[in-house]
Order: sequence, then C-alpha cells, then structure tokens
Amino acid sequence: MHNRKTSKDEYSEQCRKEADKYFKNNKFEEAVRLYNLSIEANSNNATALNNLAVLFEELGNDKEAERLYKQACASPKISSSDKLKFMQNLAGIQEKNGTLNATLWTYQSATKIEGFSKNTIASNYLDFLHATHLTSFDAAVFSSLSHLYKTDTTDKYTLTKIYFSQLALKLEQMEGSPLQNTELALDFMENDNITISIISDNLITNHVIEKLIADIRKFFLLSILKENYKKPYTALLTAINKQCKLNGYIYPTDDNELSKVEQLNRKTPKLPHCIREDAQLIANSYSENAITENTHKHPPSTYKNSTLNTPQSDKQELIRSFYEANPYPTWTSKPRNTPSSLDELFTSLNINNPPKDNNILVAGCGTGRHAIQLALTYPHANIKALDISATSLEYAAKKRDEYNIKNLEFIHGDLNHLYSLGIKFSLIECIGVLHHLQNPLKGGQAILSALNERGIAKLGLYSTSARIPIAELKSLATSKKITYEQNNLKIIRKLAIANYNYGRISEIVNSPDFFSRNGCMDLLFHPLEKTFSATDIHAFIKKLKCHFAGFEKGGSEGSPSFIKFDNDTDLEVFFNDWKSFENLNPTFFCEMYLFWLKPIRRTEQ
Repeated sequence: MHNRKTSKDEYSEQCRKEADKYFKNNKFEEAVRLYNLSIEANSNNATALNNLAVLFEELGNDKEAERLYKQACASPKISSSDKLKFMQNLAGIQEKNGTLNATLWTYQSATKIEGFSKNTIASNYLDFLHATHLTSFDAAVFSSLSHLYKTDTTDKYTLTKIYFSQLALKLEQMEGSPLQNTELALDFMENDNITISIISDNLITNHVIEKLIADIRKFFLLSILKENYKKPYTALLTAINKQCKLNGYIYPTDDNELSKVEQLNRKTPKLPHCIREDAQLIANSYSENAITENTHKHPPSTYKNSTLNTPQSDKQELIRSFYEANPYPTWTSKPRNTPSSLDELFTSLNINNPPKDNNILVAGCGTGRHAIQLALTYPHANIKALDISATSLEYAAKKRDEYNIKNLEFIHGDLNHLYSLGIKFSLIECIGVLHHLQNPLKGGQAILSALNERGIAKLGLYSTSARIPIAELKSLATSKKITYEQNNLKIIRKLAIANYNYGRISEIVNSPDFFSRNGCMDLLFHPLEKTFSATDIHAFIKKLKCHFAGFEKGGSEGSPSFIKFDNDTDLEVFFNDWKSFENLNPTFFCEMYLFWLKPIRRTEQ
C-alpha cells in the first residue's frame, strides 16, 4: 500500500514537472492536461494546484483560479514558505475579483504562519490595507500591525499610516470616548509601548490623532501649572517632543496657550526633580516659540559633497531658497525595496536590448528618500542624485551613511545643466520636479539629453484635476477673510481640518504632506507650480519627441490599461480614454502622473 502511494506521488510530480515545461513554452492546453493528471494522482500536490491556478489566471478564468488556489492553501504537509506563496496568490486573485473581505481573511490567516513578517506577502498585506481604507476598527489588523512594526524589514512608512487610522477608530469606539476625554486617552496611551514608539519615530499622518496629541500636551501643561500633575509621564512626553520636532512644530496654538508655556518656563526651576524633566519636555515641544512663523530659519548647510556649478536665474534662486528653508520630504524610516536589476526593469517595459551600463540619475532628489530607495533596489547600479537645495542634500547624505549605502553619490546643482556632469545615464527618474520649473519642457529636454543611446526616463507631474482641492482651500480662506500665505500656515491647516467635508478638502487633510511643516509648505504654498492634464502630457511628449509607456497606475481601479514601449497603441485614443476616465475619477492621480519616456532616435524618424 505504501509503495503504491509513493508511486502515485512520484507520478504526480513527474506530470507536474512536465506540465511546468509546457506552461513555460505557452503550450497551455497540454499543460492543463498534465496538471490535471498530476492532481488526479495526488489531490494534495499543492504545487500542481497552485501552478494550474496561475495558468487559469493567465487565461482569464479567475473563478477557477481562485478555487485551485484555495485547494493549494488547504493542502497538508507543505512548507511555511510555500504556503505563504500560495496564500499570496489566493489573496491577489480575491482582491482582483473584488472579494475584499475574503482577501482580508486570507491575509490575516497568513499572519499566523511562521516567516510571514519577513516575507513579501507582508508588504502586499500592507499595500492592501492602505488601498482598502478600512472604515471600522479591526482588532486582528491592529494586532498584526503592532507585530509587523517590530520587524526591521517592514515598510514603516505605509504601516504607520494604517496604524494611526486604526488607532483613531479604536479610540472612537472605546467606552467613555477617549477622543473627547483626554484623561481616558492618556490612560490608554501611557500603557501602549508600541504606540509610544511609533509616535516617537514616525510622522503622525492622521488629523484625529494629531488633535489628540495636541490635547494631551495641553492637558499636561495645565496640570503642572495647576499643581495637579499626579505622576511623571516621561516616556510619552519624550515621544511627543520628538514628534513635534519631526513635524516642525506645526500643531495649532493660540496666544493663551503660548502664555501658559511662558509661565511653565518660569515655574520649571522650582519644580520637584521628578516633574522638572517632564516640564522641560512640554516646553520644548512648543519650541517654535523661539522662531516666529515667518522666519523658517535653518543653520547654514555643512554639505560638502559634489557640486555642479551652474548659473541661477531669479526663478531658480526662488526655488532654491524655498527648499533651503523647507527641505522636502520629511521622512525617517528606511524606504521599502526589493533588490532587482535594470535588465529586469527594461524587460518589464518591453525593451529587449537594454543599455550595458548601470548609471542611474535621480534629478531633483530632495532629502534623498527616493534616491536611497533606488540605491537599495538596484545595488549593482551607480547612482547619482542631484538637487538644488544643499540643506536637503545634507539630510540625504546623513541617511545614506546611516544605511551604509555605497553606490549613491549626491550632487548639488540644477537639472537644467545636466550636461555639465559629462555622464550619460541608462535611467533618469525625475518625480515631482518639472512642474516646479519655470520651463518644464526645457527641463525635460535636459533630462533626455543626458540619457545614453538606449536610456529611458521616468517622470512625475502634478495632475490639474488632483490639485483642485488646493484652489478650493484658497477660495474658502478668502471667504473667511484669511490671507492665504505662508505666514498663516497654522491657520490655514486649522481651516482645512475644520472644513474636512467641504468640497474635496479632505484630500488635502489626508495627504501625508499635510502633517509636517516642510511637507505642508510644499503641498500648499509652493511659489512656482504648473499642473497638467492627460491632454497636456500628450502634447508634452510630442514636443519632447518621445516614445511613451504608462501611466504607472494603468489597469487598476477600472482605468485604461498600462501600455509598454514599442506597442501599436493609438496614443490619440489612449489619452482621450484617460481624459474621460480622470473626469470621472478626479482623485486617481492625487500622487501625480507617473510615466516612462524613451527618446525617438534619429534612425527611427
């Protein structure tokens, strides 16, 4: 009996391996036949079940694919790594089929499997939660986030956004309404070490939690002044102090509260030692007191790396000064990355003859998050990152050294003069930069001229439709007789939060940039900004004389499909389809249009 069973298992594996070969060679009919023979011989051959499901998914039979993925996941005696792979496939097809509750259940089941937190499924789980925007508290999700936060490889940027949203929903449903009762909230917060750690090291990106932290800070301030401070809260106050420094002391205050801070400063030397440290932490969390709202002073940059000496126009000097005062973006955690190669990237875009060198340029890298992410993603590439702000580059270089990255060099200069570098690149990424130039077309031409013979560029540009909420906020401020200017940043933020449900203002408040001074300055008060429609981008690439691939989000949420290079797509029809889609989905490109360009070479003209 045992031998017969062994023989069946061996036969099942033989059929499965043969089927894999036919599948690889696109001989689907024979592959299906052999996979079915494999499963008939051993109904628990999880690899055969999974691979047949992959084949059916590729053929568009998603219902049958989901059934087979479920069967593969339920098979006994499979390794943890295989089970996680099969569950990722199942969750993916469930999300694709629109069964979101089933998708969440599959991911949550996977969290219980050994190795989950260090597997790619953990990142996909976070992406799913972020895209789903859960509107009610889920205890299992909250617990899994706490567990994942302790793992070094976790994408903490995405995790913390979900965590703060879930924390707000948790506090909202708790007995006694902690969001309206500061003491109840305090009781919860002081005993939650994970929340304290997250607040300490990551930017709060939820306006409900922001208000709660500001209320707790004020509660502590008044408690000490009234001599009603019952015990030290040093750990929580240290976290709040770090959070305020991270966000640029952006929390709204009034003259009365600031006068109380002055009273606290006078009172602090006379306080008992056990309370004095807390009092100093409270006062320091208001330290923008020492810098008026309209003087965002930074110490002179000590950045000493490469410099591209180029002349500056008045507009360029305006932008440089803006980013010296407001280095952007505000970030702390290591960017998410999956090591890859430029060959893989070019192949994914339908370029079968990629350049031989591995030179990459990030044009307009700011404080370095994206450049560092690329350096980690392409560890064998030589990466240069350029920015006009020395203050931003100083922070970028510090983070590069913190992560011990050796393949990344930062350069201080203007992208309009890339030719001065004397280097050609296989890939140039310029995200969120060209729309801040006086002449975006000139900037685009400078980028393309710095590409080597088969190089490509990735651009990111503001969507006119996605920037409409900014115009709504300006109009609302005018109606309230509030001057829309940088000096009124806190007042404008307070206005936006108070009018969260007015028009599309919630889109502003939900932006991560809204929650730091430098981010908010870039979001709301940039001195030079241009926006684009799908029609504008079509005209832009015509003027640049480029092949087009993108948009990067193409094919998701019912949007027109993503297209690769060297296809037969009619771009007139393509961009008209996108125009129609964006009219119906104005927030789709809230994080910019992202697309790829490849210059049309002379031999193609």
